[in-house]
Amino acid sequence: MAVLAVVAVYFFLFANSGIPQPPVPSEGTVKDPILASTISNQIHNVNQSPTDLGLRLRLCMIYDANGLDTLAMDCYEQLTELVPDHPRAWYQIAHLHQREGDADLAMENMQLAASKAKDAQLPNWQLGQMQIAAGRPREALQTLELAREQLGDMPEFLLTTMQAHVDVGNHEKVIEIAASNDLVNSSVAPYVQRILAQAHEQLGNETEAANARLLAAQGAPQLVDSWMVEVAQQRADLSILQSRIAATMRAKKWAEAMNMLDLLHQYEKPSRETKLMEITCMAQSGSPEEALQKVEVMMADSPGDQQLILAKAAMQLQIGDLRQDPSQYEFVIEAVEPILDDNPGDLRAMAIYLRGLRLLGRTNEALAACRAAWASQPQQIGPLLVAADLIRTNDAWAGNDDLLRSLWMAQPNHPTAGAMLALSLAADGRVDEARMIVEDLNNASLDAEMLNKARDAVNAAQAP
Repeated sequence: MAVLAVVAVYFFLFANSGIPQPPVPSEGTVKDPILASTISNQIHNVNQSPTDLGLRLRLCMIYDANGLDTLAMDCYEQLTELVPDHPRAWYQIAHLHQREGDADLAMENMQLAASKAKDAQLPNWQLGQMQIAAGRPREALQTLELAREQLGDMPEFLLTTMQAHVDVGNHEKVIEIAASNDLVNSSVAPYVQRILAQAHEQLGNETEAANARLLAAQGAPQLVDSWMVEVAQQRADLSILQSRIAATMRAKKWAEAMNMLDLLHQYEKPSRETKLMEITCMAQSGSPEEALQKVEVMMADSPGDQQLILAKAAMQLQIGDLRQDPSQYEFVIEAVEPILDDNPGDLRAMAIYLRGLRLLGRTNEALAACRAAWASQPQQIGPLLVAADLIRTNDAWAGNDDLLRSLWMAQPNHPTAGAMLALSLAADGRVDEARMIVEDLNNASLDAEMLNKARDAVNAAQAP
């Protein structure tokens, strides 16, 4: 009802006098094409529905989120004139003043937002944070009390309250708040520990203070509320779109990523990086042949480009799978071998190479490649895991105890490494070593099937 009342007043005040146009950027101010388009579209929306408060607020937030502070300030101030009792514009103006370093004006406007927020207490939380930063913790405690009923269960809000109490000197209260709300197990636990360390130190609890310091994070987290998040979500430029494409690809949403790449290419000429992203999406969404053609076009200009060589090899693996064509795997091996000769630790090249060898059934060569990769980068356990899988899948136990021993030493609690090493030793006739290892395997997380297989192998080798 409160929102309806505000809108009703808004219509009444400006029905006869006319509603002002929103602030617009001067020509050439906005260089980024996506941002310029976003702003232009939103200005059009506002002009189409000039009495829609939400559309005007979103335009202000777009300016705000994208660093157009002067336009944002003009836009929010216009909203305060149009609808003086709405808290959002005052709230955002306060944050703009805070960004400019004017703490007094920031608190003054946040106080206005809080006075108009009715049951929405986010401005009081933000005002409390500002008062703490300004060295006024007693005022902050009074302000935060106004928001406690609505926000009191939020760990972030309680962290602010704890900081105010420790600044005032209410050290026992700090410890009480942390304990009663189990904040040491919350999302802000490292920052809670920092404040607890201060409180315990002032109370003379040296052991507790030292323990808290060990778990503490320095500084303070950025304590944001839903209104601040809403502004941040209005960020719109090429870099944001590129980040969203990368995130979409990590989520393996290939068709969605392709659509976003098409949008990106409307604003900028395709770069080498975005071409490779498009090729990856194309291949993963079921068109590896078309993706391969695009890679080959790029390779015409850069035939020795290793990234393109590996991209092509990945496409050939997919095509071989789809078409049941082993010749594609041969092409992959031939293309990737020179890269690994120069750099045996190239993990992407190694992964492609090993997959090609596995698909061709060339187990011994694959295991030799795993050895070379492990020797070049012993901190990388990936080659050992691949080797273990190859050995198990192909029953290639004999002669491979070095790989399995390295895996077992690197991961003593690995569910199968110890048992597999015992199998390898038994296959080589080293029964006493195998038996000693089997007898020492008693971790509850071990794979029972593999452990029983190792025991059977040792017992069979011992039998007369």
